[in-house]
Amino acid sequence: MLNIIFKIDKNYYRNGSRIDNIFLYKIVPIHEPKKRVWIFTIVDFTSLDDLVEQNNWSEIDKKILKNFINKKVREIDKEVQEIKYGLNIFEA
Repeated sequence: MLNIIFKIDKNYYRNGSRIDNIFLYKIVPIHEPKKRVWIFTIVDFTSLDDLVEQNNWSEIDKKILKNFINKKVREIDKEVQEIKYGLNIFEA
């Protein structure tokens, strides 16, 4: 599923010495020396424009999909706010 949304690079390292230098933040995976490690890196993501181009959709289709996505995001945001409000009631 993540491969649909994100472009993920997969690299294979034989020892852990090179792994320390490939992270944006200082996150060092737990590894044993001389053991093989797979590192997955998110390189890019699929945008709405990419989907429109891949599927040969019209501008109307793009607008409909964008409105649908925005509606779902607002619904999720509303649910999150309700959950936060419910948690705040119990904390008081």
